Amino acid sequence: MGGDKFFGAYRAFSGIKDAVVLNHAPVGCNWGAGMFKTISNQADVRQACTVMHEREVIFGGEESLRRALERADKLYNAPLLLVIAGNVPSIIGDDVEGIIDSLPLKKDVVWMEAAGFSGSMRSGYEEALLRLAPLMDECDMTEGSVNLIGFCPDDFKVEADVKEIKRVTTQL
Repeated sequence: MGGDKFFGAYRAFSGIKDAVVLNHAPVGCNWGAGMFKTISNQADVRQACTVMHEREVIFGGEESLRRALERADKLYNAPLLLVIAGNVPSIIGDDVEGIIDSLPLKKDVVWMEAAGFSGSMRSGYEEALLRLAPLMDECDMTEGSVNLIGFCPDDFKVEADVKEIKRVTTQL
């Protein structure tokens, strides 16, 4: 996989169907992440951004993050917020965890620092999956079932591929 850590984290997080991804980054990073969705289901974009501008770059983006978290908590009908801190908040030292912990949010929040320069797309994807792992509940095994992990919303025709895998496996 090419690309940087931020986009790897986004690819993993955006694949969670009952979650909203909140990019704590400038608008360009959010736009770039949104481009991953152009070849998949446009009706299922669950993405928000703090849209950091020059003022936040100089004075910090913590207030923007606070407002974005509060809005996402109210606006989205999803039980989980997934926050990705990009290059700018990582460089200027925004206390992302402190802001999240200080807010009485109704939704669970998982966050990760994913400055693009700090790793590859693969490392961002893998770290995001590790951060999501504690949310998984152990359950009884369903006979004849299989877990599909690794499909991303930007995989070409991913919905059709998953549908075909389900069709083929029900015939076995």
